[in-house]
Formats: sequence, structure tokens, C-alpha cells
Amino acid sequence: MQQVYHSLRLYLTNRKDRPFFLMLAIVLLLATQGAFSPLDDILRLTHIRARVHPGHGAVAIVSIDEAATAQQGPWPWPRAKVAQLVRALKASGVRQVAFENGFPTTNDPIGTRDLVQALDSLPEPAILGTKVSQSTVGSQFQIASPDPLFSKNALVAVRTLEPDAFGRIWTVRGAYQANGRSVPSLAAALSGTKPRPGKYVIDYAIDPSSIVQLSAADVLAGHAGKQLSGRRVLISSIRDNIPLPGIGGAQMAMIHVLGAETMAAGPQYDLGTLPALMLGLGLAVTLWFGRRRFALAALATAIAAFGLLPIWLESHRIFLNTGTAGALIVVIALLRLWHHYRHDGERTNQFSGLPNLLALREYPLSSKDVVIAIRIKNYPQLTAALPRQEAVLAQQIIQRLKAGGTTPLFHGDEGLLCWIAGQDLAADLAQHLEAMHNLFLMPVTIGTAQVDIALAFGVDTTPSDDAALRFASALMAADEAANTGARWKYFDTRRHDEAEWKASLLGKLDAAIDSGEVWVAFQPKQDIRQGRVAGAEALARWTHPERGMIPPDAFIPVAETHGRIDKLTYFVLDQSLALAATMAPDFNIAVNLSACMFSRADFVPRLAKMLKQAGVSPGQLTLEVTESAAAQSEEAMIQTLDALVALGVTIAIDDYGTGYSTLDYLKKIRATELKIDRSFVAAMTKSRSDRLLVNATIRLAHSLGQSVVAEGVETAETLDLLRRMNCDEAQGYLIARPMPQADFLSFMAAHAASHAA
Repeated sequence: MQQVYHSLRLYLTNRKDRPFFLMLAIVLLLATQGAFSPLDDILRLTHIRARVHPGHGAVAIVSIDEAATAQQGPWPWPRAKVAQLVRALKASGVRQVAFENGFPTTNDPIGTRDLVQALDSLPEPAILGTKVSQSTVGSQFQIASPDPLFSKNALVAVRTLEPDAFGRIWTVRGAYQANGRSVPSLAAALSGTKPRPGKYVIDYAIDPSSIVQLSAADVLAGHAGKQLSGRRVLISSIRDNIPLPGIGGAQMAMIHVLGAETMAAGPQYDLGTLPALMLGLGLAVTLWFGRRRFALAALATAIAAFGLLPIWLESHRIFLNTGTAGALIVVIALLRLWHHYRHDGERTNQFSGLPNLLALREYPLSSKDVVIAIRIKNYPQLTAALPRQEAVLAQQIIQRLKAGGTTPLFHGDEGLLCWIAGQDLAADLAQHLEAMHNLFLMPVTIGTAQVDIALAFGVDTTPSDDAALRFASALMAADEAANTGARWKYFDTRRHDEAEWKASLLGKLDAAIDSGEVWVAFQPKQDIRQGRVAGAEALARWTHPERGMIPPDAFIPVAETHGRIDKLTYFVLDQSLALAATMAPDFNIAVNLSACMFSRADFVPRLAKMLKQAGVSPGQLTLEVTESAAAQSEEAMIQTLDALVALGVTIAIDDYGTGYSTLDYLKKIRATELKIDRSFVAAMTKSRSDRLLVNATIRLAHSLGQSVVAEGVETAETLDLLRRMNCDEAQGYLIARPMPQADFLSFMAAHAASHAA
């Protein structure tokens, strides 16, 4: 999780990526305000045009049009005339009759009786349309009830339609909660399905010409034929045309019929905006951050997902709003195009005009291609000797490389180039590299000067299509070739594993301390005069479950360089003090102190607290400081060492003889112990000069009131020499090797028993 947080923070703070996050925030903000609803409507119109299909034809429209009113008079007609129309419809074989307008109460008992009888003679109860008069609390509505003489044996349905902000009607309800009961919409009643609350998206892809439409005049004249047989018929008296999406002007009755056709087709599923938006976010990220081929793939996926998929989904009554996601994709695609146009120069080397290493990241590399890094070894010297002529130099070098058939070629900074060789050159690559090297045996002419060009090649043949990663591997091989004087080197994956290990070493070290992989070994120190073990040095050890024993010089210097030595130092101190607490009061434990700890203001107070908690006297602890490390921060070192001496801790100068000590330096350091480096001790039995240096160092230390510890004692002859030189303590394989705490305690018990005997 922390790695994800740092990666996100890196992206957010990267100036190159700020436009992406800004546009993303703007699009999401507009989406919350419904700004893309018109775009959803426009896209749905395109879907409608793409999947036009005929209706089922279960519902027909009989219009009270101009021809009908010219014959029978203006609407509303007398009820006896309406009864005549109903009987004509029954004679045509209709299944059910619906009226867009119900019949209001009127004083026409004879006509009413005639119409009631005509309606009751139909195969199914008539449908009487009414409208919502006013909404009340919650989702309840009030409706205007038709004449109770008709509604007694008829089905009442709501004809009210609800346009959007632009006056277009996209949906129709299944039912209304009105007057304390569920009342179906006119569309639901015509569909013959069980009404349910909620809205249906009207299927405007149904071709209106497939809906049977007749004039009431033709029906009354008996001209309907079999066109109405078995159908439900909606008698429409509202002649006003309204705009329908994708259709144009049509009678309002057409909306009810299309709504009925939609409901009869089956249930609908509205997925809303979120699924498309989530997919759009993923594609937008790929479109912006991905390489060119991945960005193009993301764009193609977006076209398919937001252009073609909704058409298929809507044909299966599944609706998905893609306006927001589509807008996001378009904005990010245009932004990337603009960014590419604006920053095209960033992918071109200014001296040669060749694509640079940034452009290499987008190169469509095959896993079988050979990636060759070219390092101009003496490039800094050349540019220094030829000021303001680097462009000419680059052109001359590239001209020769191209003469050797090195294309495509990428030109980086500081004398770096990358050549992508096809797999057909893999077999003869060594000969080709040799020929290219020979091309540069002759000097290059720059103006009046002739300069020699020294090249080193690195070759990567690993099966990967990541051009940047493979160039990095090839560059490692080129650097190794340059350092060893070779003309070229092949990349070895083992070196990559080692580089990856070193890159993540610090994180692994912290985890190793917590998991117990890092432990403390103790190497005994012998009092030369008395022959007893007087103390021990604590040494950090790391046993990795896969790599085995990791040498201290492989991880301690790295931790020091990156300021991460604190945790390891306190871990070793804690283990050492725990051991010292179990030993005799005159037992001394020595711990190496990194120069990095000199700058830690809380080190001395924290150490004092640790000594107190462990119950160890400060005099039992020796802190060893290398003279070379301490000299790097002399002022801070002296202040810290003075505070440690005041605390009562013993200070030792470690590895004496390998650093930069002077007599003045030894005078300033309030050390009470000096450790002679093993390189002098191990050689003094064979080297007279080393023997003299060791003897002189012992005398010097004693004259300054310091005790002396000799490291690297491996033979009895060496120990005897040290005894004759009056050296105080010895440490080395002759006495004992470093060992785990349990083994050290056993060693001490055996040594005590032997010494007592």
C-alpha cells in the first residue's frame, strides 16, 4: 500500500502528468452535474439509427383525423357515434379497444347506455386513458377519474408522459401509485403485461411504419379489412404532432404504442453510468501513461466498447450510459495528441536529429530482436576538447555507424546510442561488431582536428519486448566492456539479478532485521597476559534464506551511504547489552559505531537509556570507531565521543593504520583503546617492517594511556610475538571465530572450566 501511495504521489507531482489529472477532475466534476446527459441522448440516437427494426404489431392506432371529423363532426363525438365506431372495430376482429381520452360525465343516458353495451361486447375490457392531475406526498399521484359508468367494467390507465429538459420523451412509466392503488400507464395496459413501478426506456428503434395506423373514417366505412384482426387498438383523438427521438414529428399516440411494444418485449436493465465510467477510467490511464501501441489498443477498445457494444446491449434491452466515459476518452486522446505535438522535440536528439532514448520506450520491439548499447568511452574528453562542436562530432560518429548498417539507431546523451539489430544478424553479430569497431580505427575529422573514437558495445538477447529494459541491460554490458577494456560484452542475467538485489537492499535489510535473518555473532577477545577471555566483539551477520550468508561489507556500507544504519546499530547494541547483562562485571562487549551516528542528536541519550534498561555498566561497553570514518566528520565526532566518554563508555579506534591518523588526531580523540588492523598483525611474522610498525604502535598507545587490541591473530607465533611486545588483548581465529550467542555461551563455559583447571 505504501508503494502504491508513493507511486501515486510521484504521478501527481510530475508536471508532465498534471494535465491528465486536471482534465480527469474536470470531466468527473461535470459528470456529477449531469453535463453529459445531452451527449448520452445523442449517442442513443445513433444507436437507434443503427438498429432500426419492425415492431411486433400487437397494437394499432385508429386516429380521429381530418377525414373522420369531416364525416362525423368535431371530436368529442356523441356517445352513440363512438359506440358505432366500437362495433365497427369489433367487426374488424380487434382484441381490445383503448381510448387516449376517457369519457367525462355528461347528460346523455341513451348514448351512454349504447356505448357501455358496445364496450362490454368486446373480448377484453376497454382501456380508458386519464391523466395525472397533481402529485402529492412521496410518490403518490392523483388522477382524474373518467365517467364511473364506463370505468366500472373498464381498465383505467394513465396517459401522462414526462418529457426531459429538452422536451423529448425518452421513458414511460410502467405504473403509478395513485388514489391509494397501482394504476398502469396507458403503454403498460396496451402491452398486456403486468404493470410495475419504474420507467422503461422507449425503444425508438422500432420503425413507426410497421405500426398499423388507420383513420376512424375507414373503420366506420368498413375498409379496415383484416388489418386490425387480433390487435389491441388505441383510438387517438389528440392530433398534435410532437418530436420523437430519431423519428421526427408523430402523434402522441405513437409514444404509447412504442412504449407498449417495448414493455411487451420483456424486462429492461439500466446499468447507468458507473460501469462505462470505470472502464473509461482504466482506458484513459492506459491512453495517457501507456506506450503508443498500448494507447492505440486502448483507443480501439474504447471505440468498440462505447460505439458498438451499446448497440448490441440495447438490442437485448440493456442500457448503458457511455457519454461521460466517451467524453473522458476523447479529451484524454486529444490531450495526448496535443502533448505529443507539443513535446515532439523531447523525443529527438538535438545534435543528430535521431530519435532519443525516450522515443526508444515506444519502439515496437520484437522479443527476438537484438538490442545493442553503444558507449563512446572518451565522449567527455572529446566534448571538452571540441567545445561548441558537439553536433558535428555526433554527426560524424552516426555517419560511420550508419555506414555499418546500424539502423534503427537511437541517440541518447553523453555518448550513448542504441541499435536495434534484427534477429537475422544474431548469428553473425560478433563479426558485425568487429567490423563496426574497425570503422573507428581511423580518426574522425572535426574541422582541422583529428580525434580518435573509442567504442564499447553491450549486447542484450533476452526474450523481452520491453525496449527500455533491454537497453538498460545492454548498457550494463557495455559499461562492463568499457571498464575491462573489451570491445563488447553480452548481458548476463545474473548481473541483472545482482543489480536488482542491490537496488532493493535497504528494504530487504529492514525486513531481515525484523524477521530474524540478521543476527549478531560474537568473537572472543583474549587477555594476552592472563590467557583468559576478557570480552567479545559484536558483529552483524545476515543469513538470507535463498542467497545464504551475505558478507557485512555487502550491506553495511550501503546502509551507511543511504543514512539507514540506525536500525542495524540499535539492533546490535540491544543484542550485545543483553549478552553483557548475563556475564561477569569485568566482561566487556565491543560494538562498531558508524560515523553516521555522530550526527544523531538523540544517540547518546538513547544509549544511556538502553544501558540502564539492560542493567549494564557503561564501562562494560566499548564503541569502536574507524579512524577513516571518524575523520570524515571530525567536529561532530569529537562532540559525540566526548559525550560518550562522559557517560562512561569505552572508546576504541578500530582498524588503526589503514586511515589518516596523525599524532594530533590521536591527541584529540579521547580513546582508551586502540585496535591494530589485521593486515599488519597477520604479516608481522614474515615482514620486519610490519613487525616494527606493530611494536611502535603498541609503545605509542601505551605512552598515551591506551590499551591495545591486535586483530587477525591466527597463529601461536603471532600471539607469542604480541605477548613479548606487551600487547594487551588479541582477537582472531587462533582464539575463536565469530559465533552465535548460544555457541558463545558454551565457549565461555568451556573456557572458564579449562582456565580454572
